[in-house]
Amino acid sequence: MPRIRAETYERVMRDHGFADEIAVAATSYSEEGGHRGARELLSRSPRPTAIFAGSDEAALGVLAALHEAGLSAPGDVSVAGYDNTRRTTR
Repeated sequence: MPRIRAETYERVMRDHGFADEIAVAATSYSEEGGHRGARELLSRSPRPTAIFAGSDEAALGVLAALHEAGLSAPGDVSVAGYDNTRRTTR
């Protein structure tokens, strides 16, 4: 299932004329994976203006990486997650 998300992203980007803008950081769909992936993407030039995380948990890691880099969402980089995960604390 996870590969379907990446393949769909790549197809839609190509279909809309953004083939040169495709950037994928393959990590796990966890908070740690989102953090690692975002750090990788943020180190590239040009820096992305948006990051789509493959899960909401990964999006939390993306937000942490943005904060550590002194960037904000959505001011500097837009962030979207996927799957409507509800995080609870106990």
